[in-house]
Amino acid sequence: MNLEEHLLDTLRTKGSKAGLTVGEIRKKCGMAWRKAAGSRKQTECTAGEVRDLVHQLWKSGKVVVEPPTGKSQAVRVWHPECANRKFGLEPASASNFNPGQAREDYKKLARETRSPYVFISALVKRSKCRTEDLHDYLVEQESRGQAVLSTGDWSSATEEEKQAALETGGRRFIKVRLP
Repeated sequence: MNLEEHLLDTLRTKGSKAGLTVGEIRKKCGMAWRKAAGSRKQTECTAGEVRDLVHQLWKSGKVVVEPPTGKSQAVRVWHPECANRKFGLEPASASNFNPGQAREDYKKLARETRSPYVFISALVKRSKCRTEDLHDYLVEQESRGQAVLSTGDWSSATEEEKQAALETGGRRFIKVRLP
């Protein structure tokens, strides 16, 4: 069992009623993680390493993170099935991104706007995907020469268009062309 699987299993079994904080996850997974990593040392994963893994799982939709409440400054991490039972949430899917659909949606937007450059925010909305998934796809396509990113006109961009901006290479892009 790898570290990710062990964390998800721990959240499902030991955090089913109240979720777990990063510190609690670290304590409950410590020895098993050392074994999974092949380490005989008695060192444990650092809180930063656990936080990084939780962040990766959250970005991919594999865990639900509950923000701090009341006096507590700790976030609580939930397995999606447990969060669904506790809060009535729909289980998270890892990704609903479909590259072919994104390209089709781009073509439709380009025709509708009569411009080869479309707002990334409009493409996210039309494709019904997560912004992060579209950003990853656009960066990959741009590196292959199959997408052209544009900074657009920030002074006339709406807040929604700015929020969906793709940041890469120290620049922020609000439009894309998919030749």
